[in-house]
Amino acid sequence: MSDTLRDARMTIISTPEGHREIADAIRARLGRPPLPPGQRKSARLEMRTTDARLAKLHRLADAAGCSANAWLERAVDKAR
Repeated sequence: MSDTLRDARMTIISTPEGHREIADAIRARLGRPPLPPGQRKSARLEMRTTDARLAKLHRLADAAGCSANAWLERAVDKAR
């Protein structure tokens, strides 16, 4: 166990105040930072497809160097 981790564990075990501060710091770092207004996405898409088509989507996205979500958004934007 690293010294930093050991020190953090001791803080959590030692004082309730330290526990709260560490928990708040961990919670603040979790997840990606929020996007600015205008770039936030509020709609959610759920669809059913075959395993083969999903695998193809992931292959195409990997080849393009982006996520499946980004690849699909680009494909929709390019469509007429």
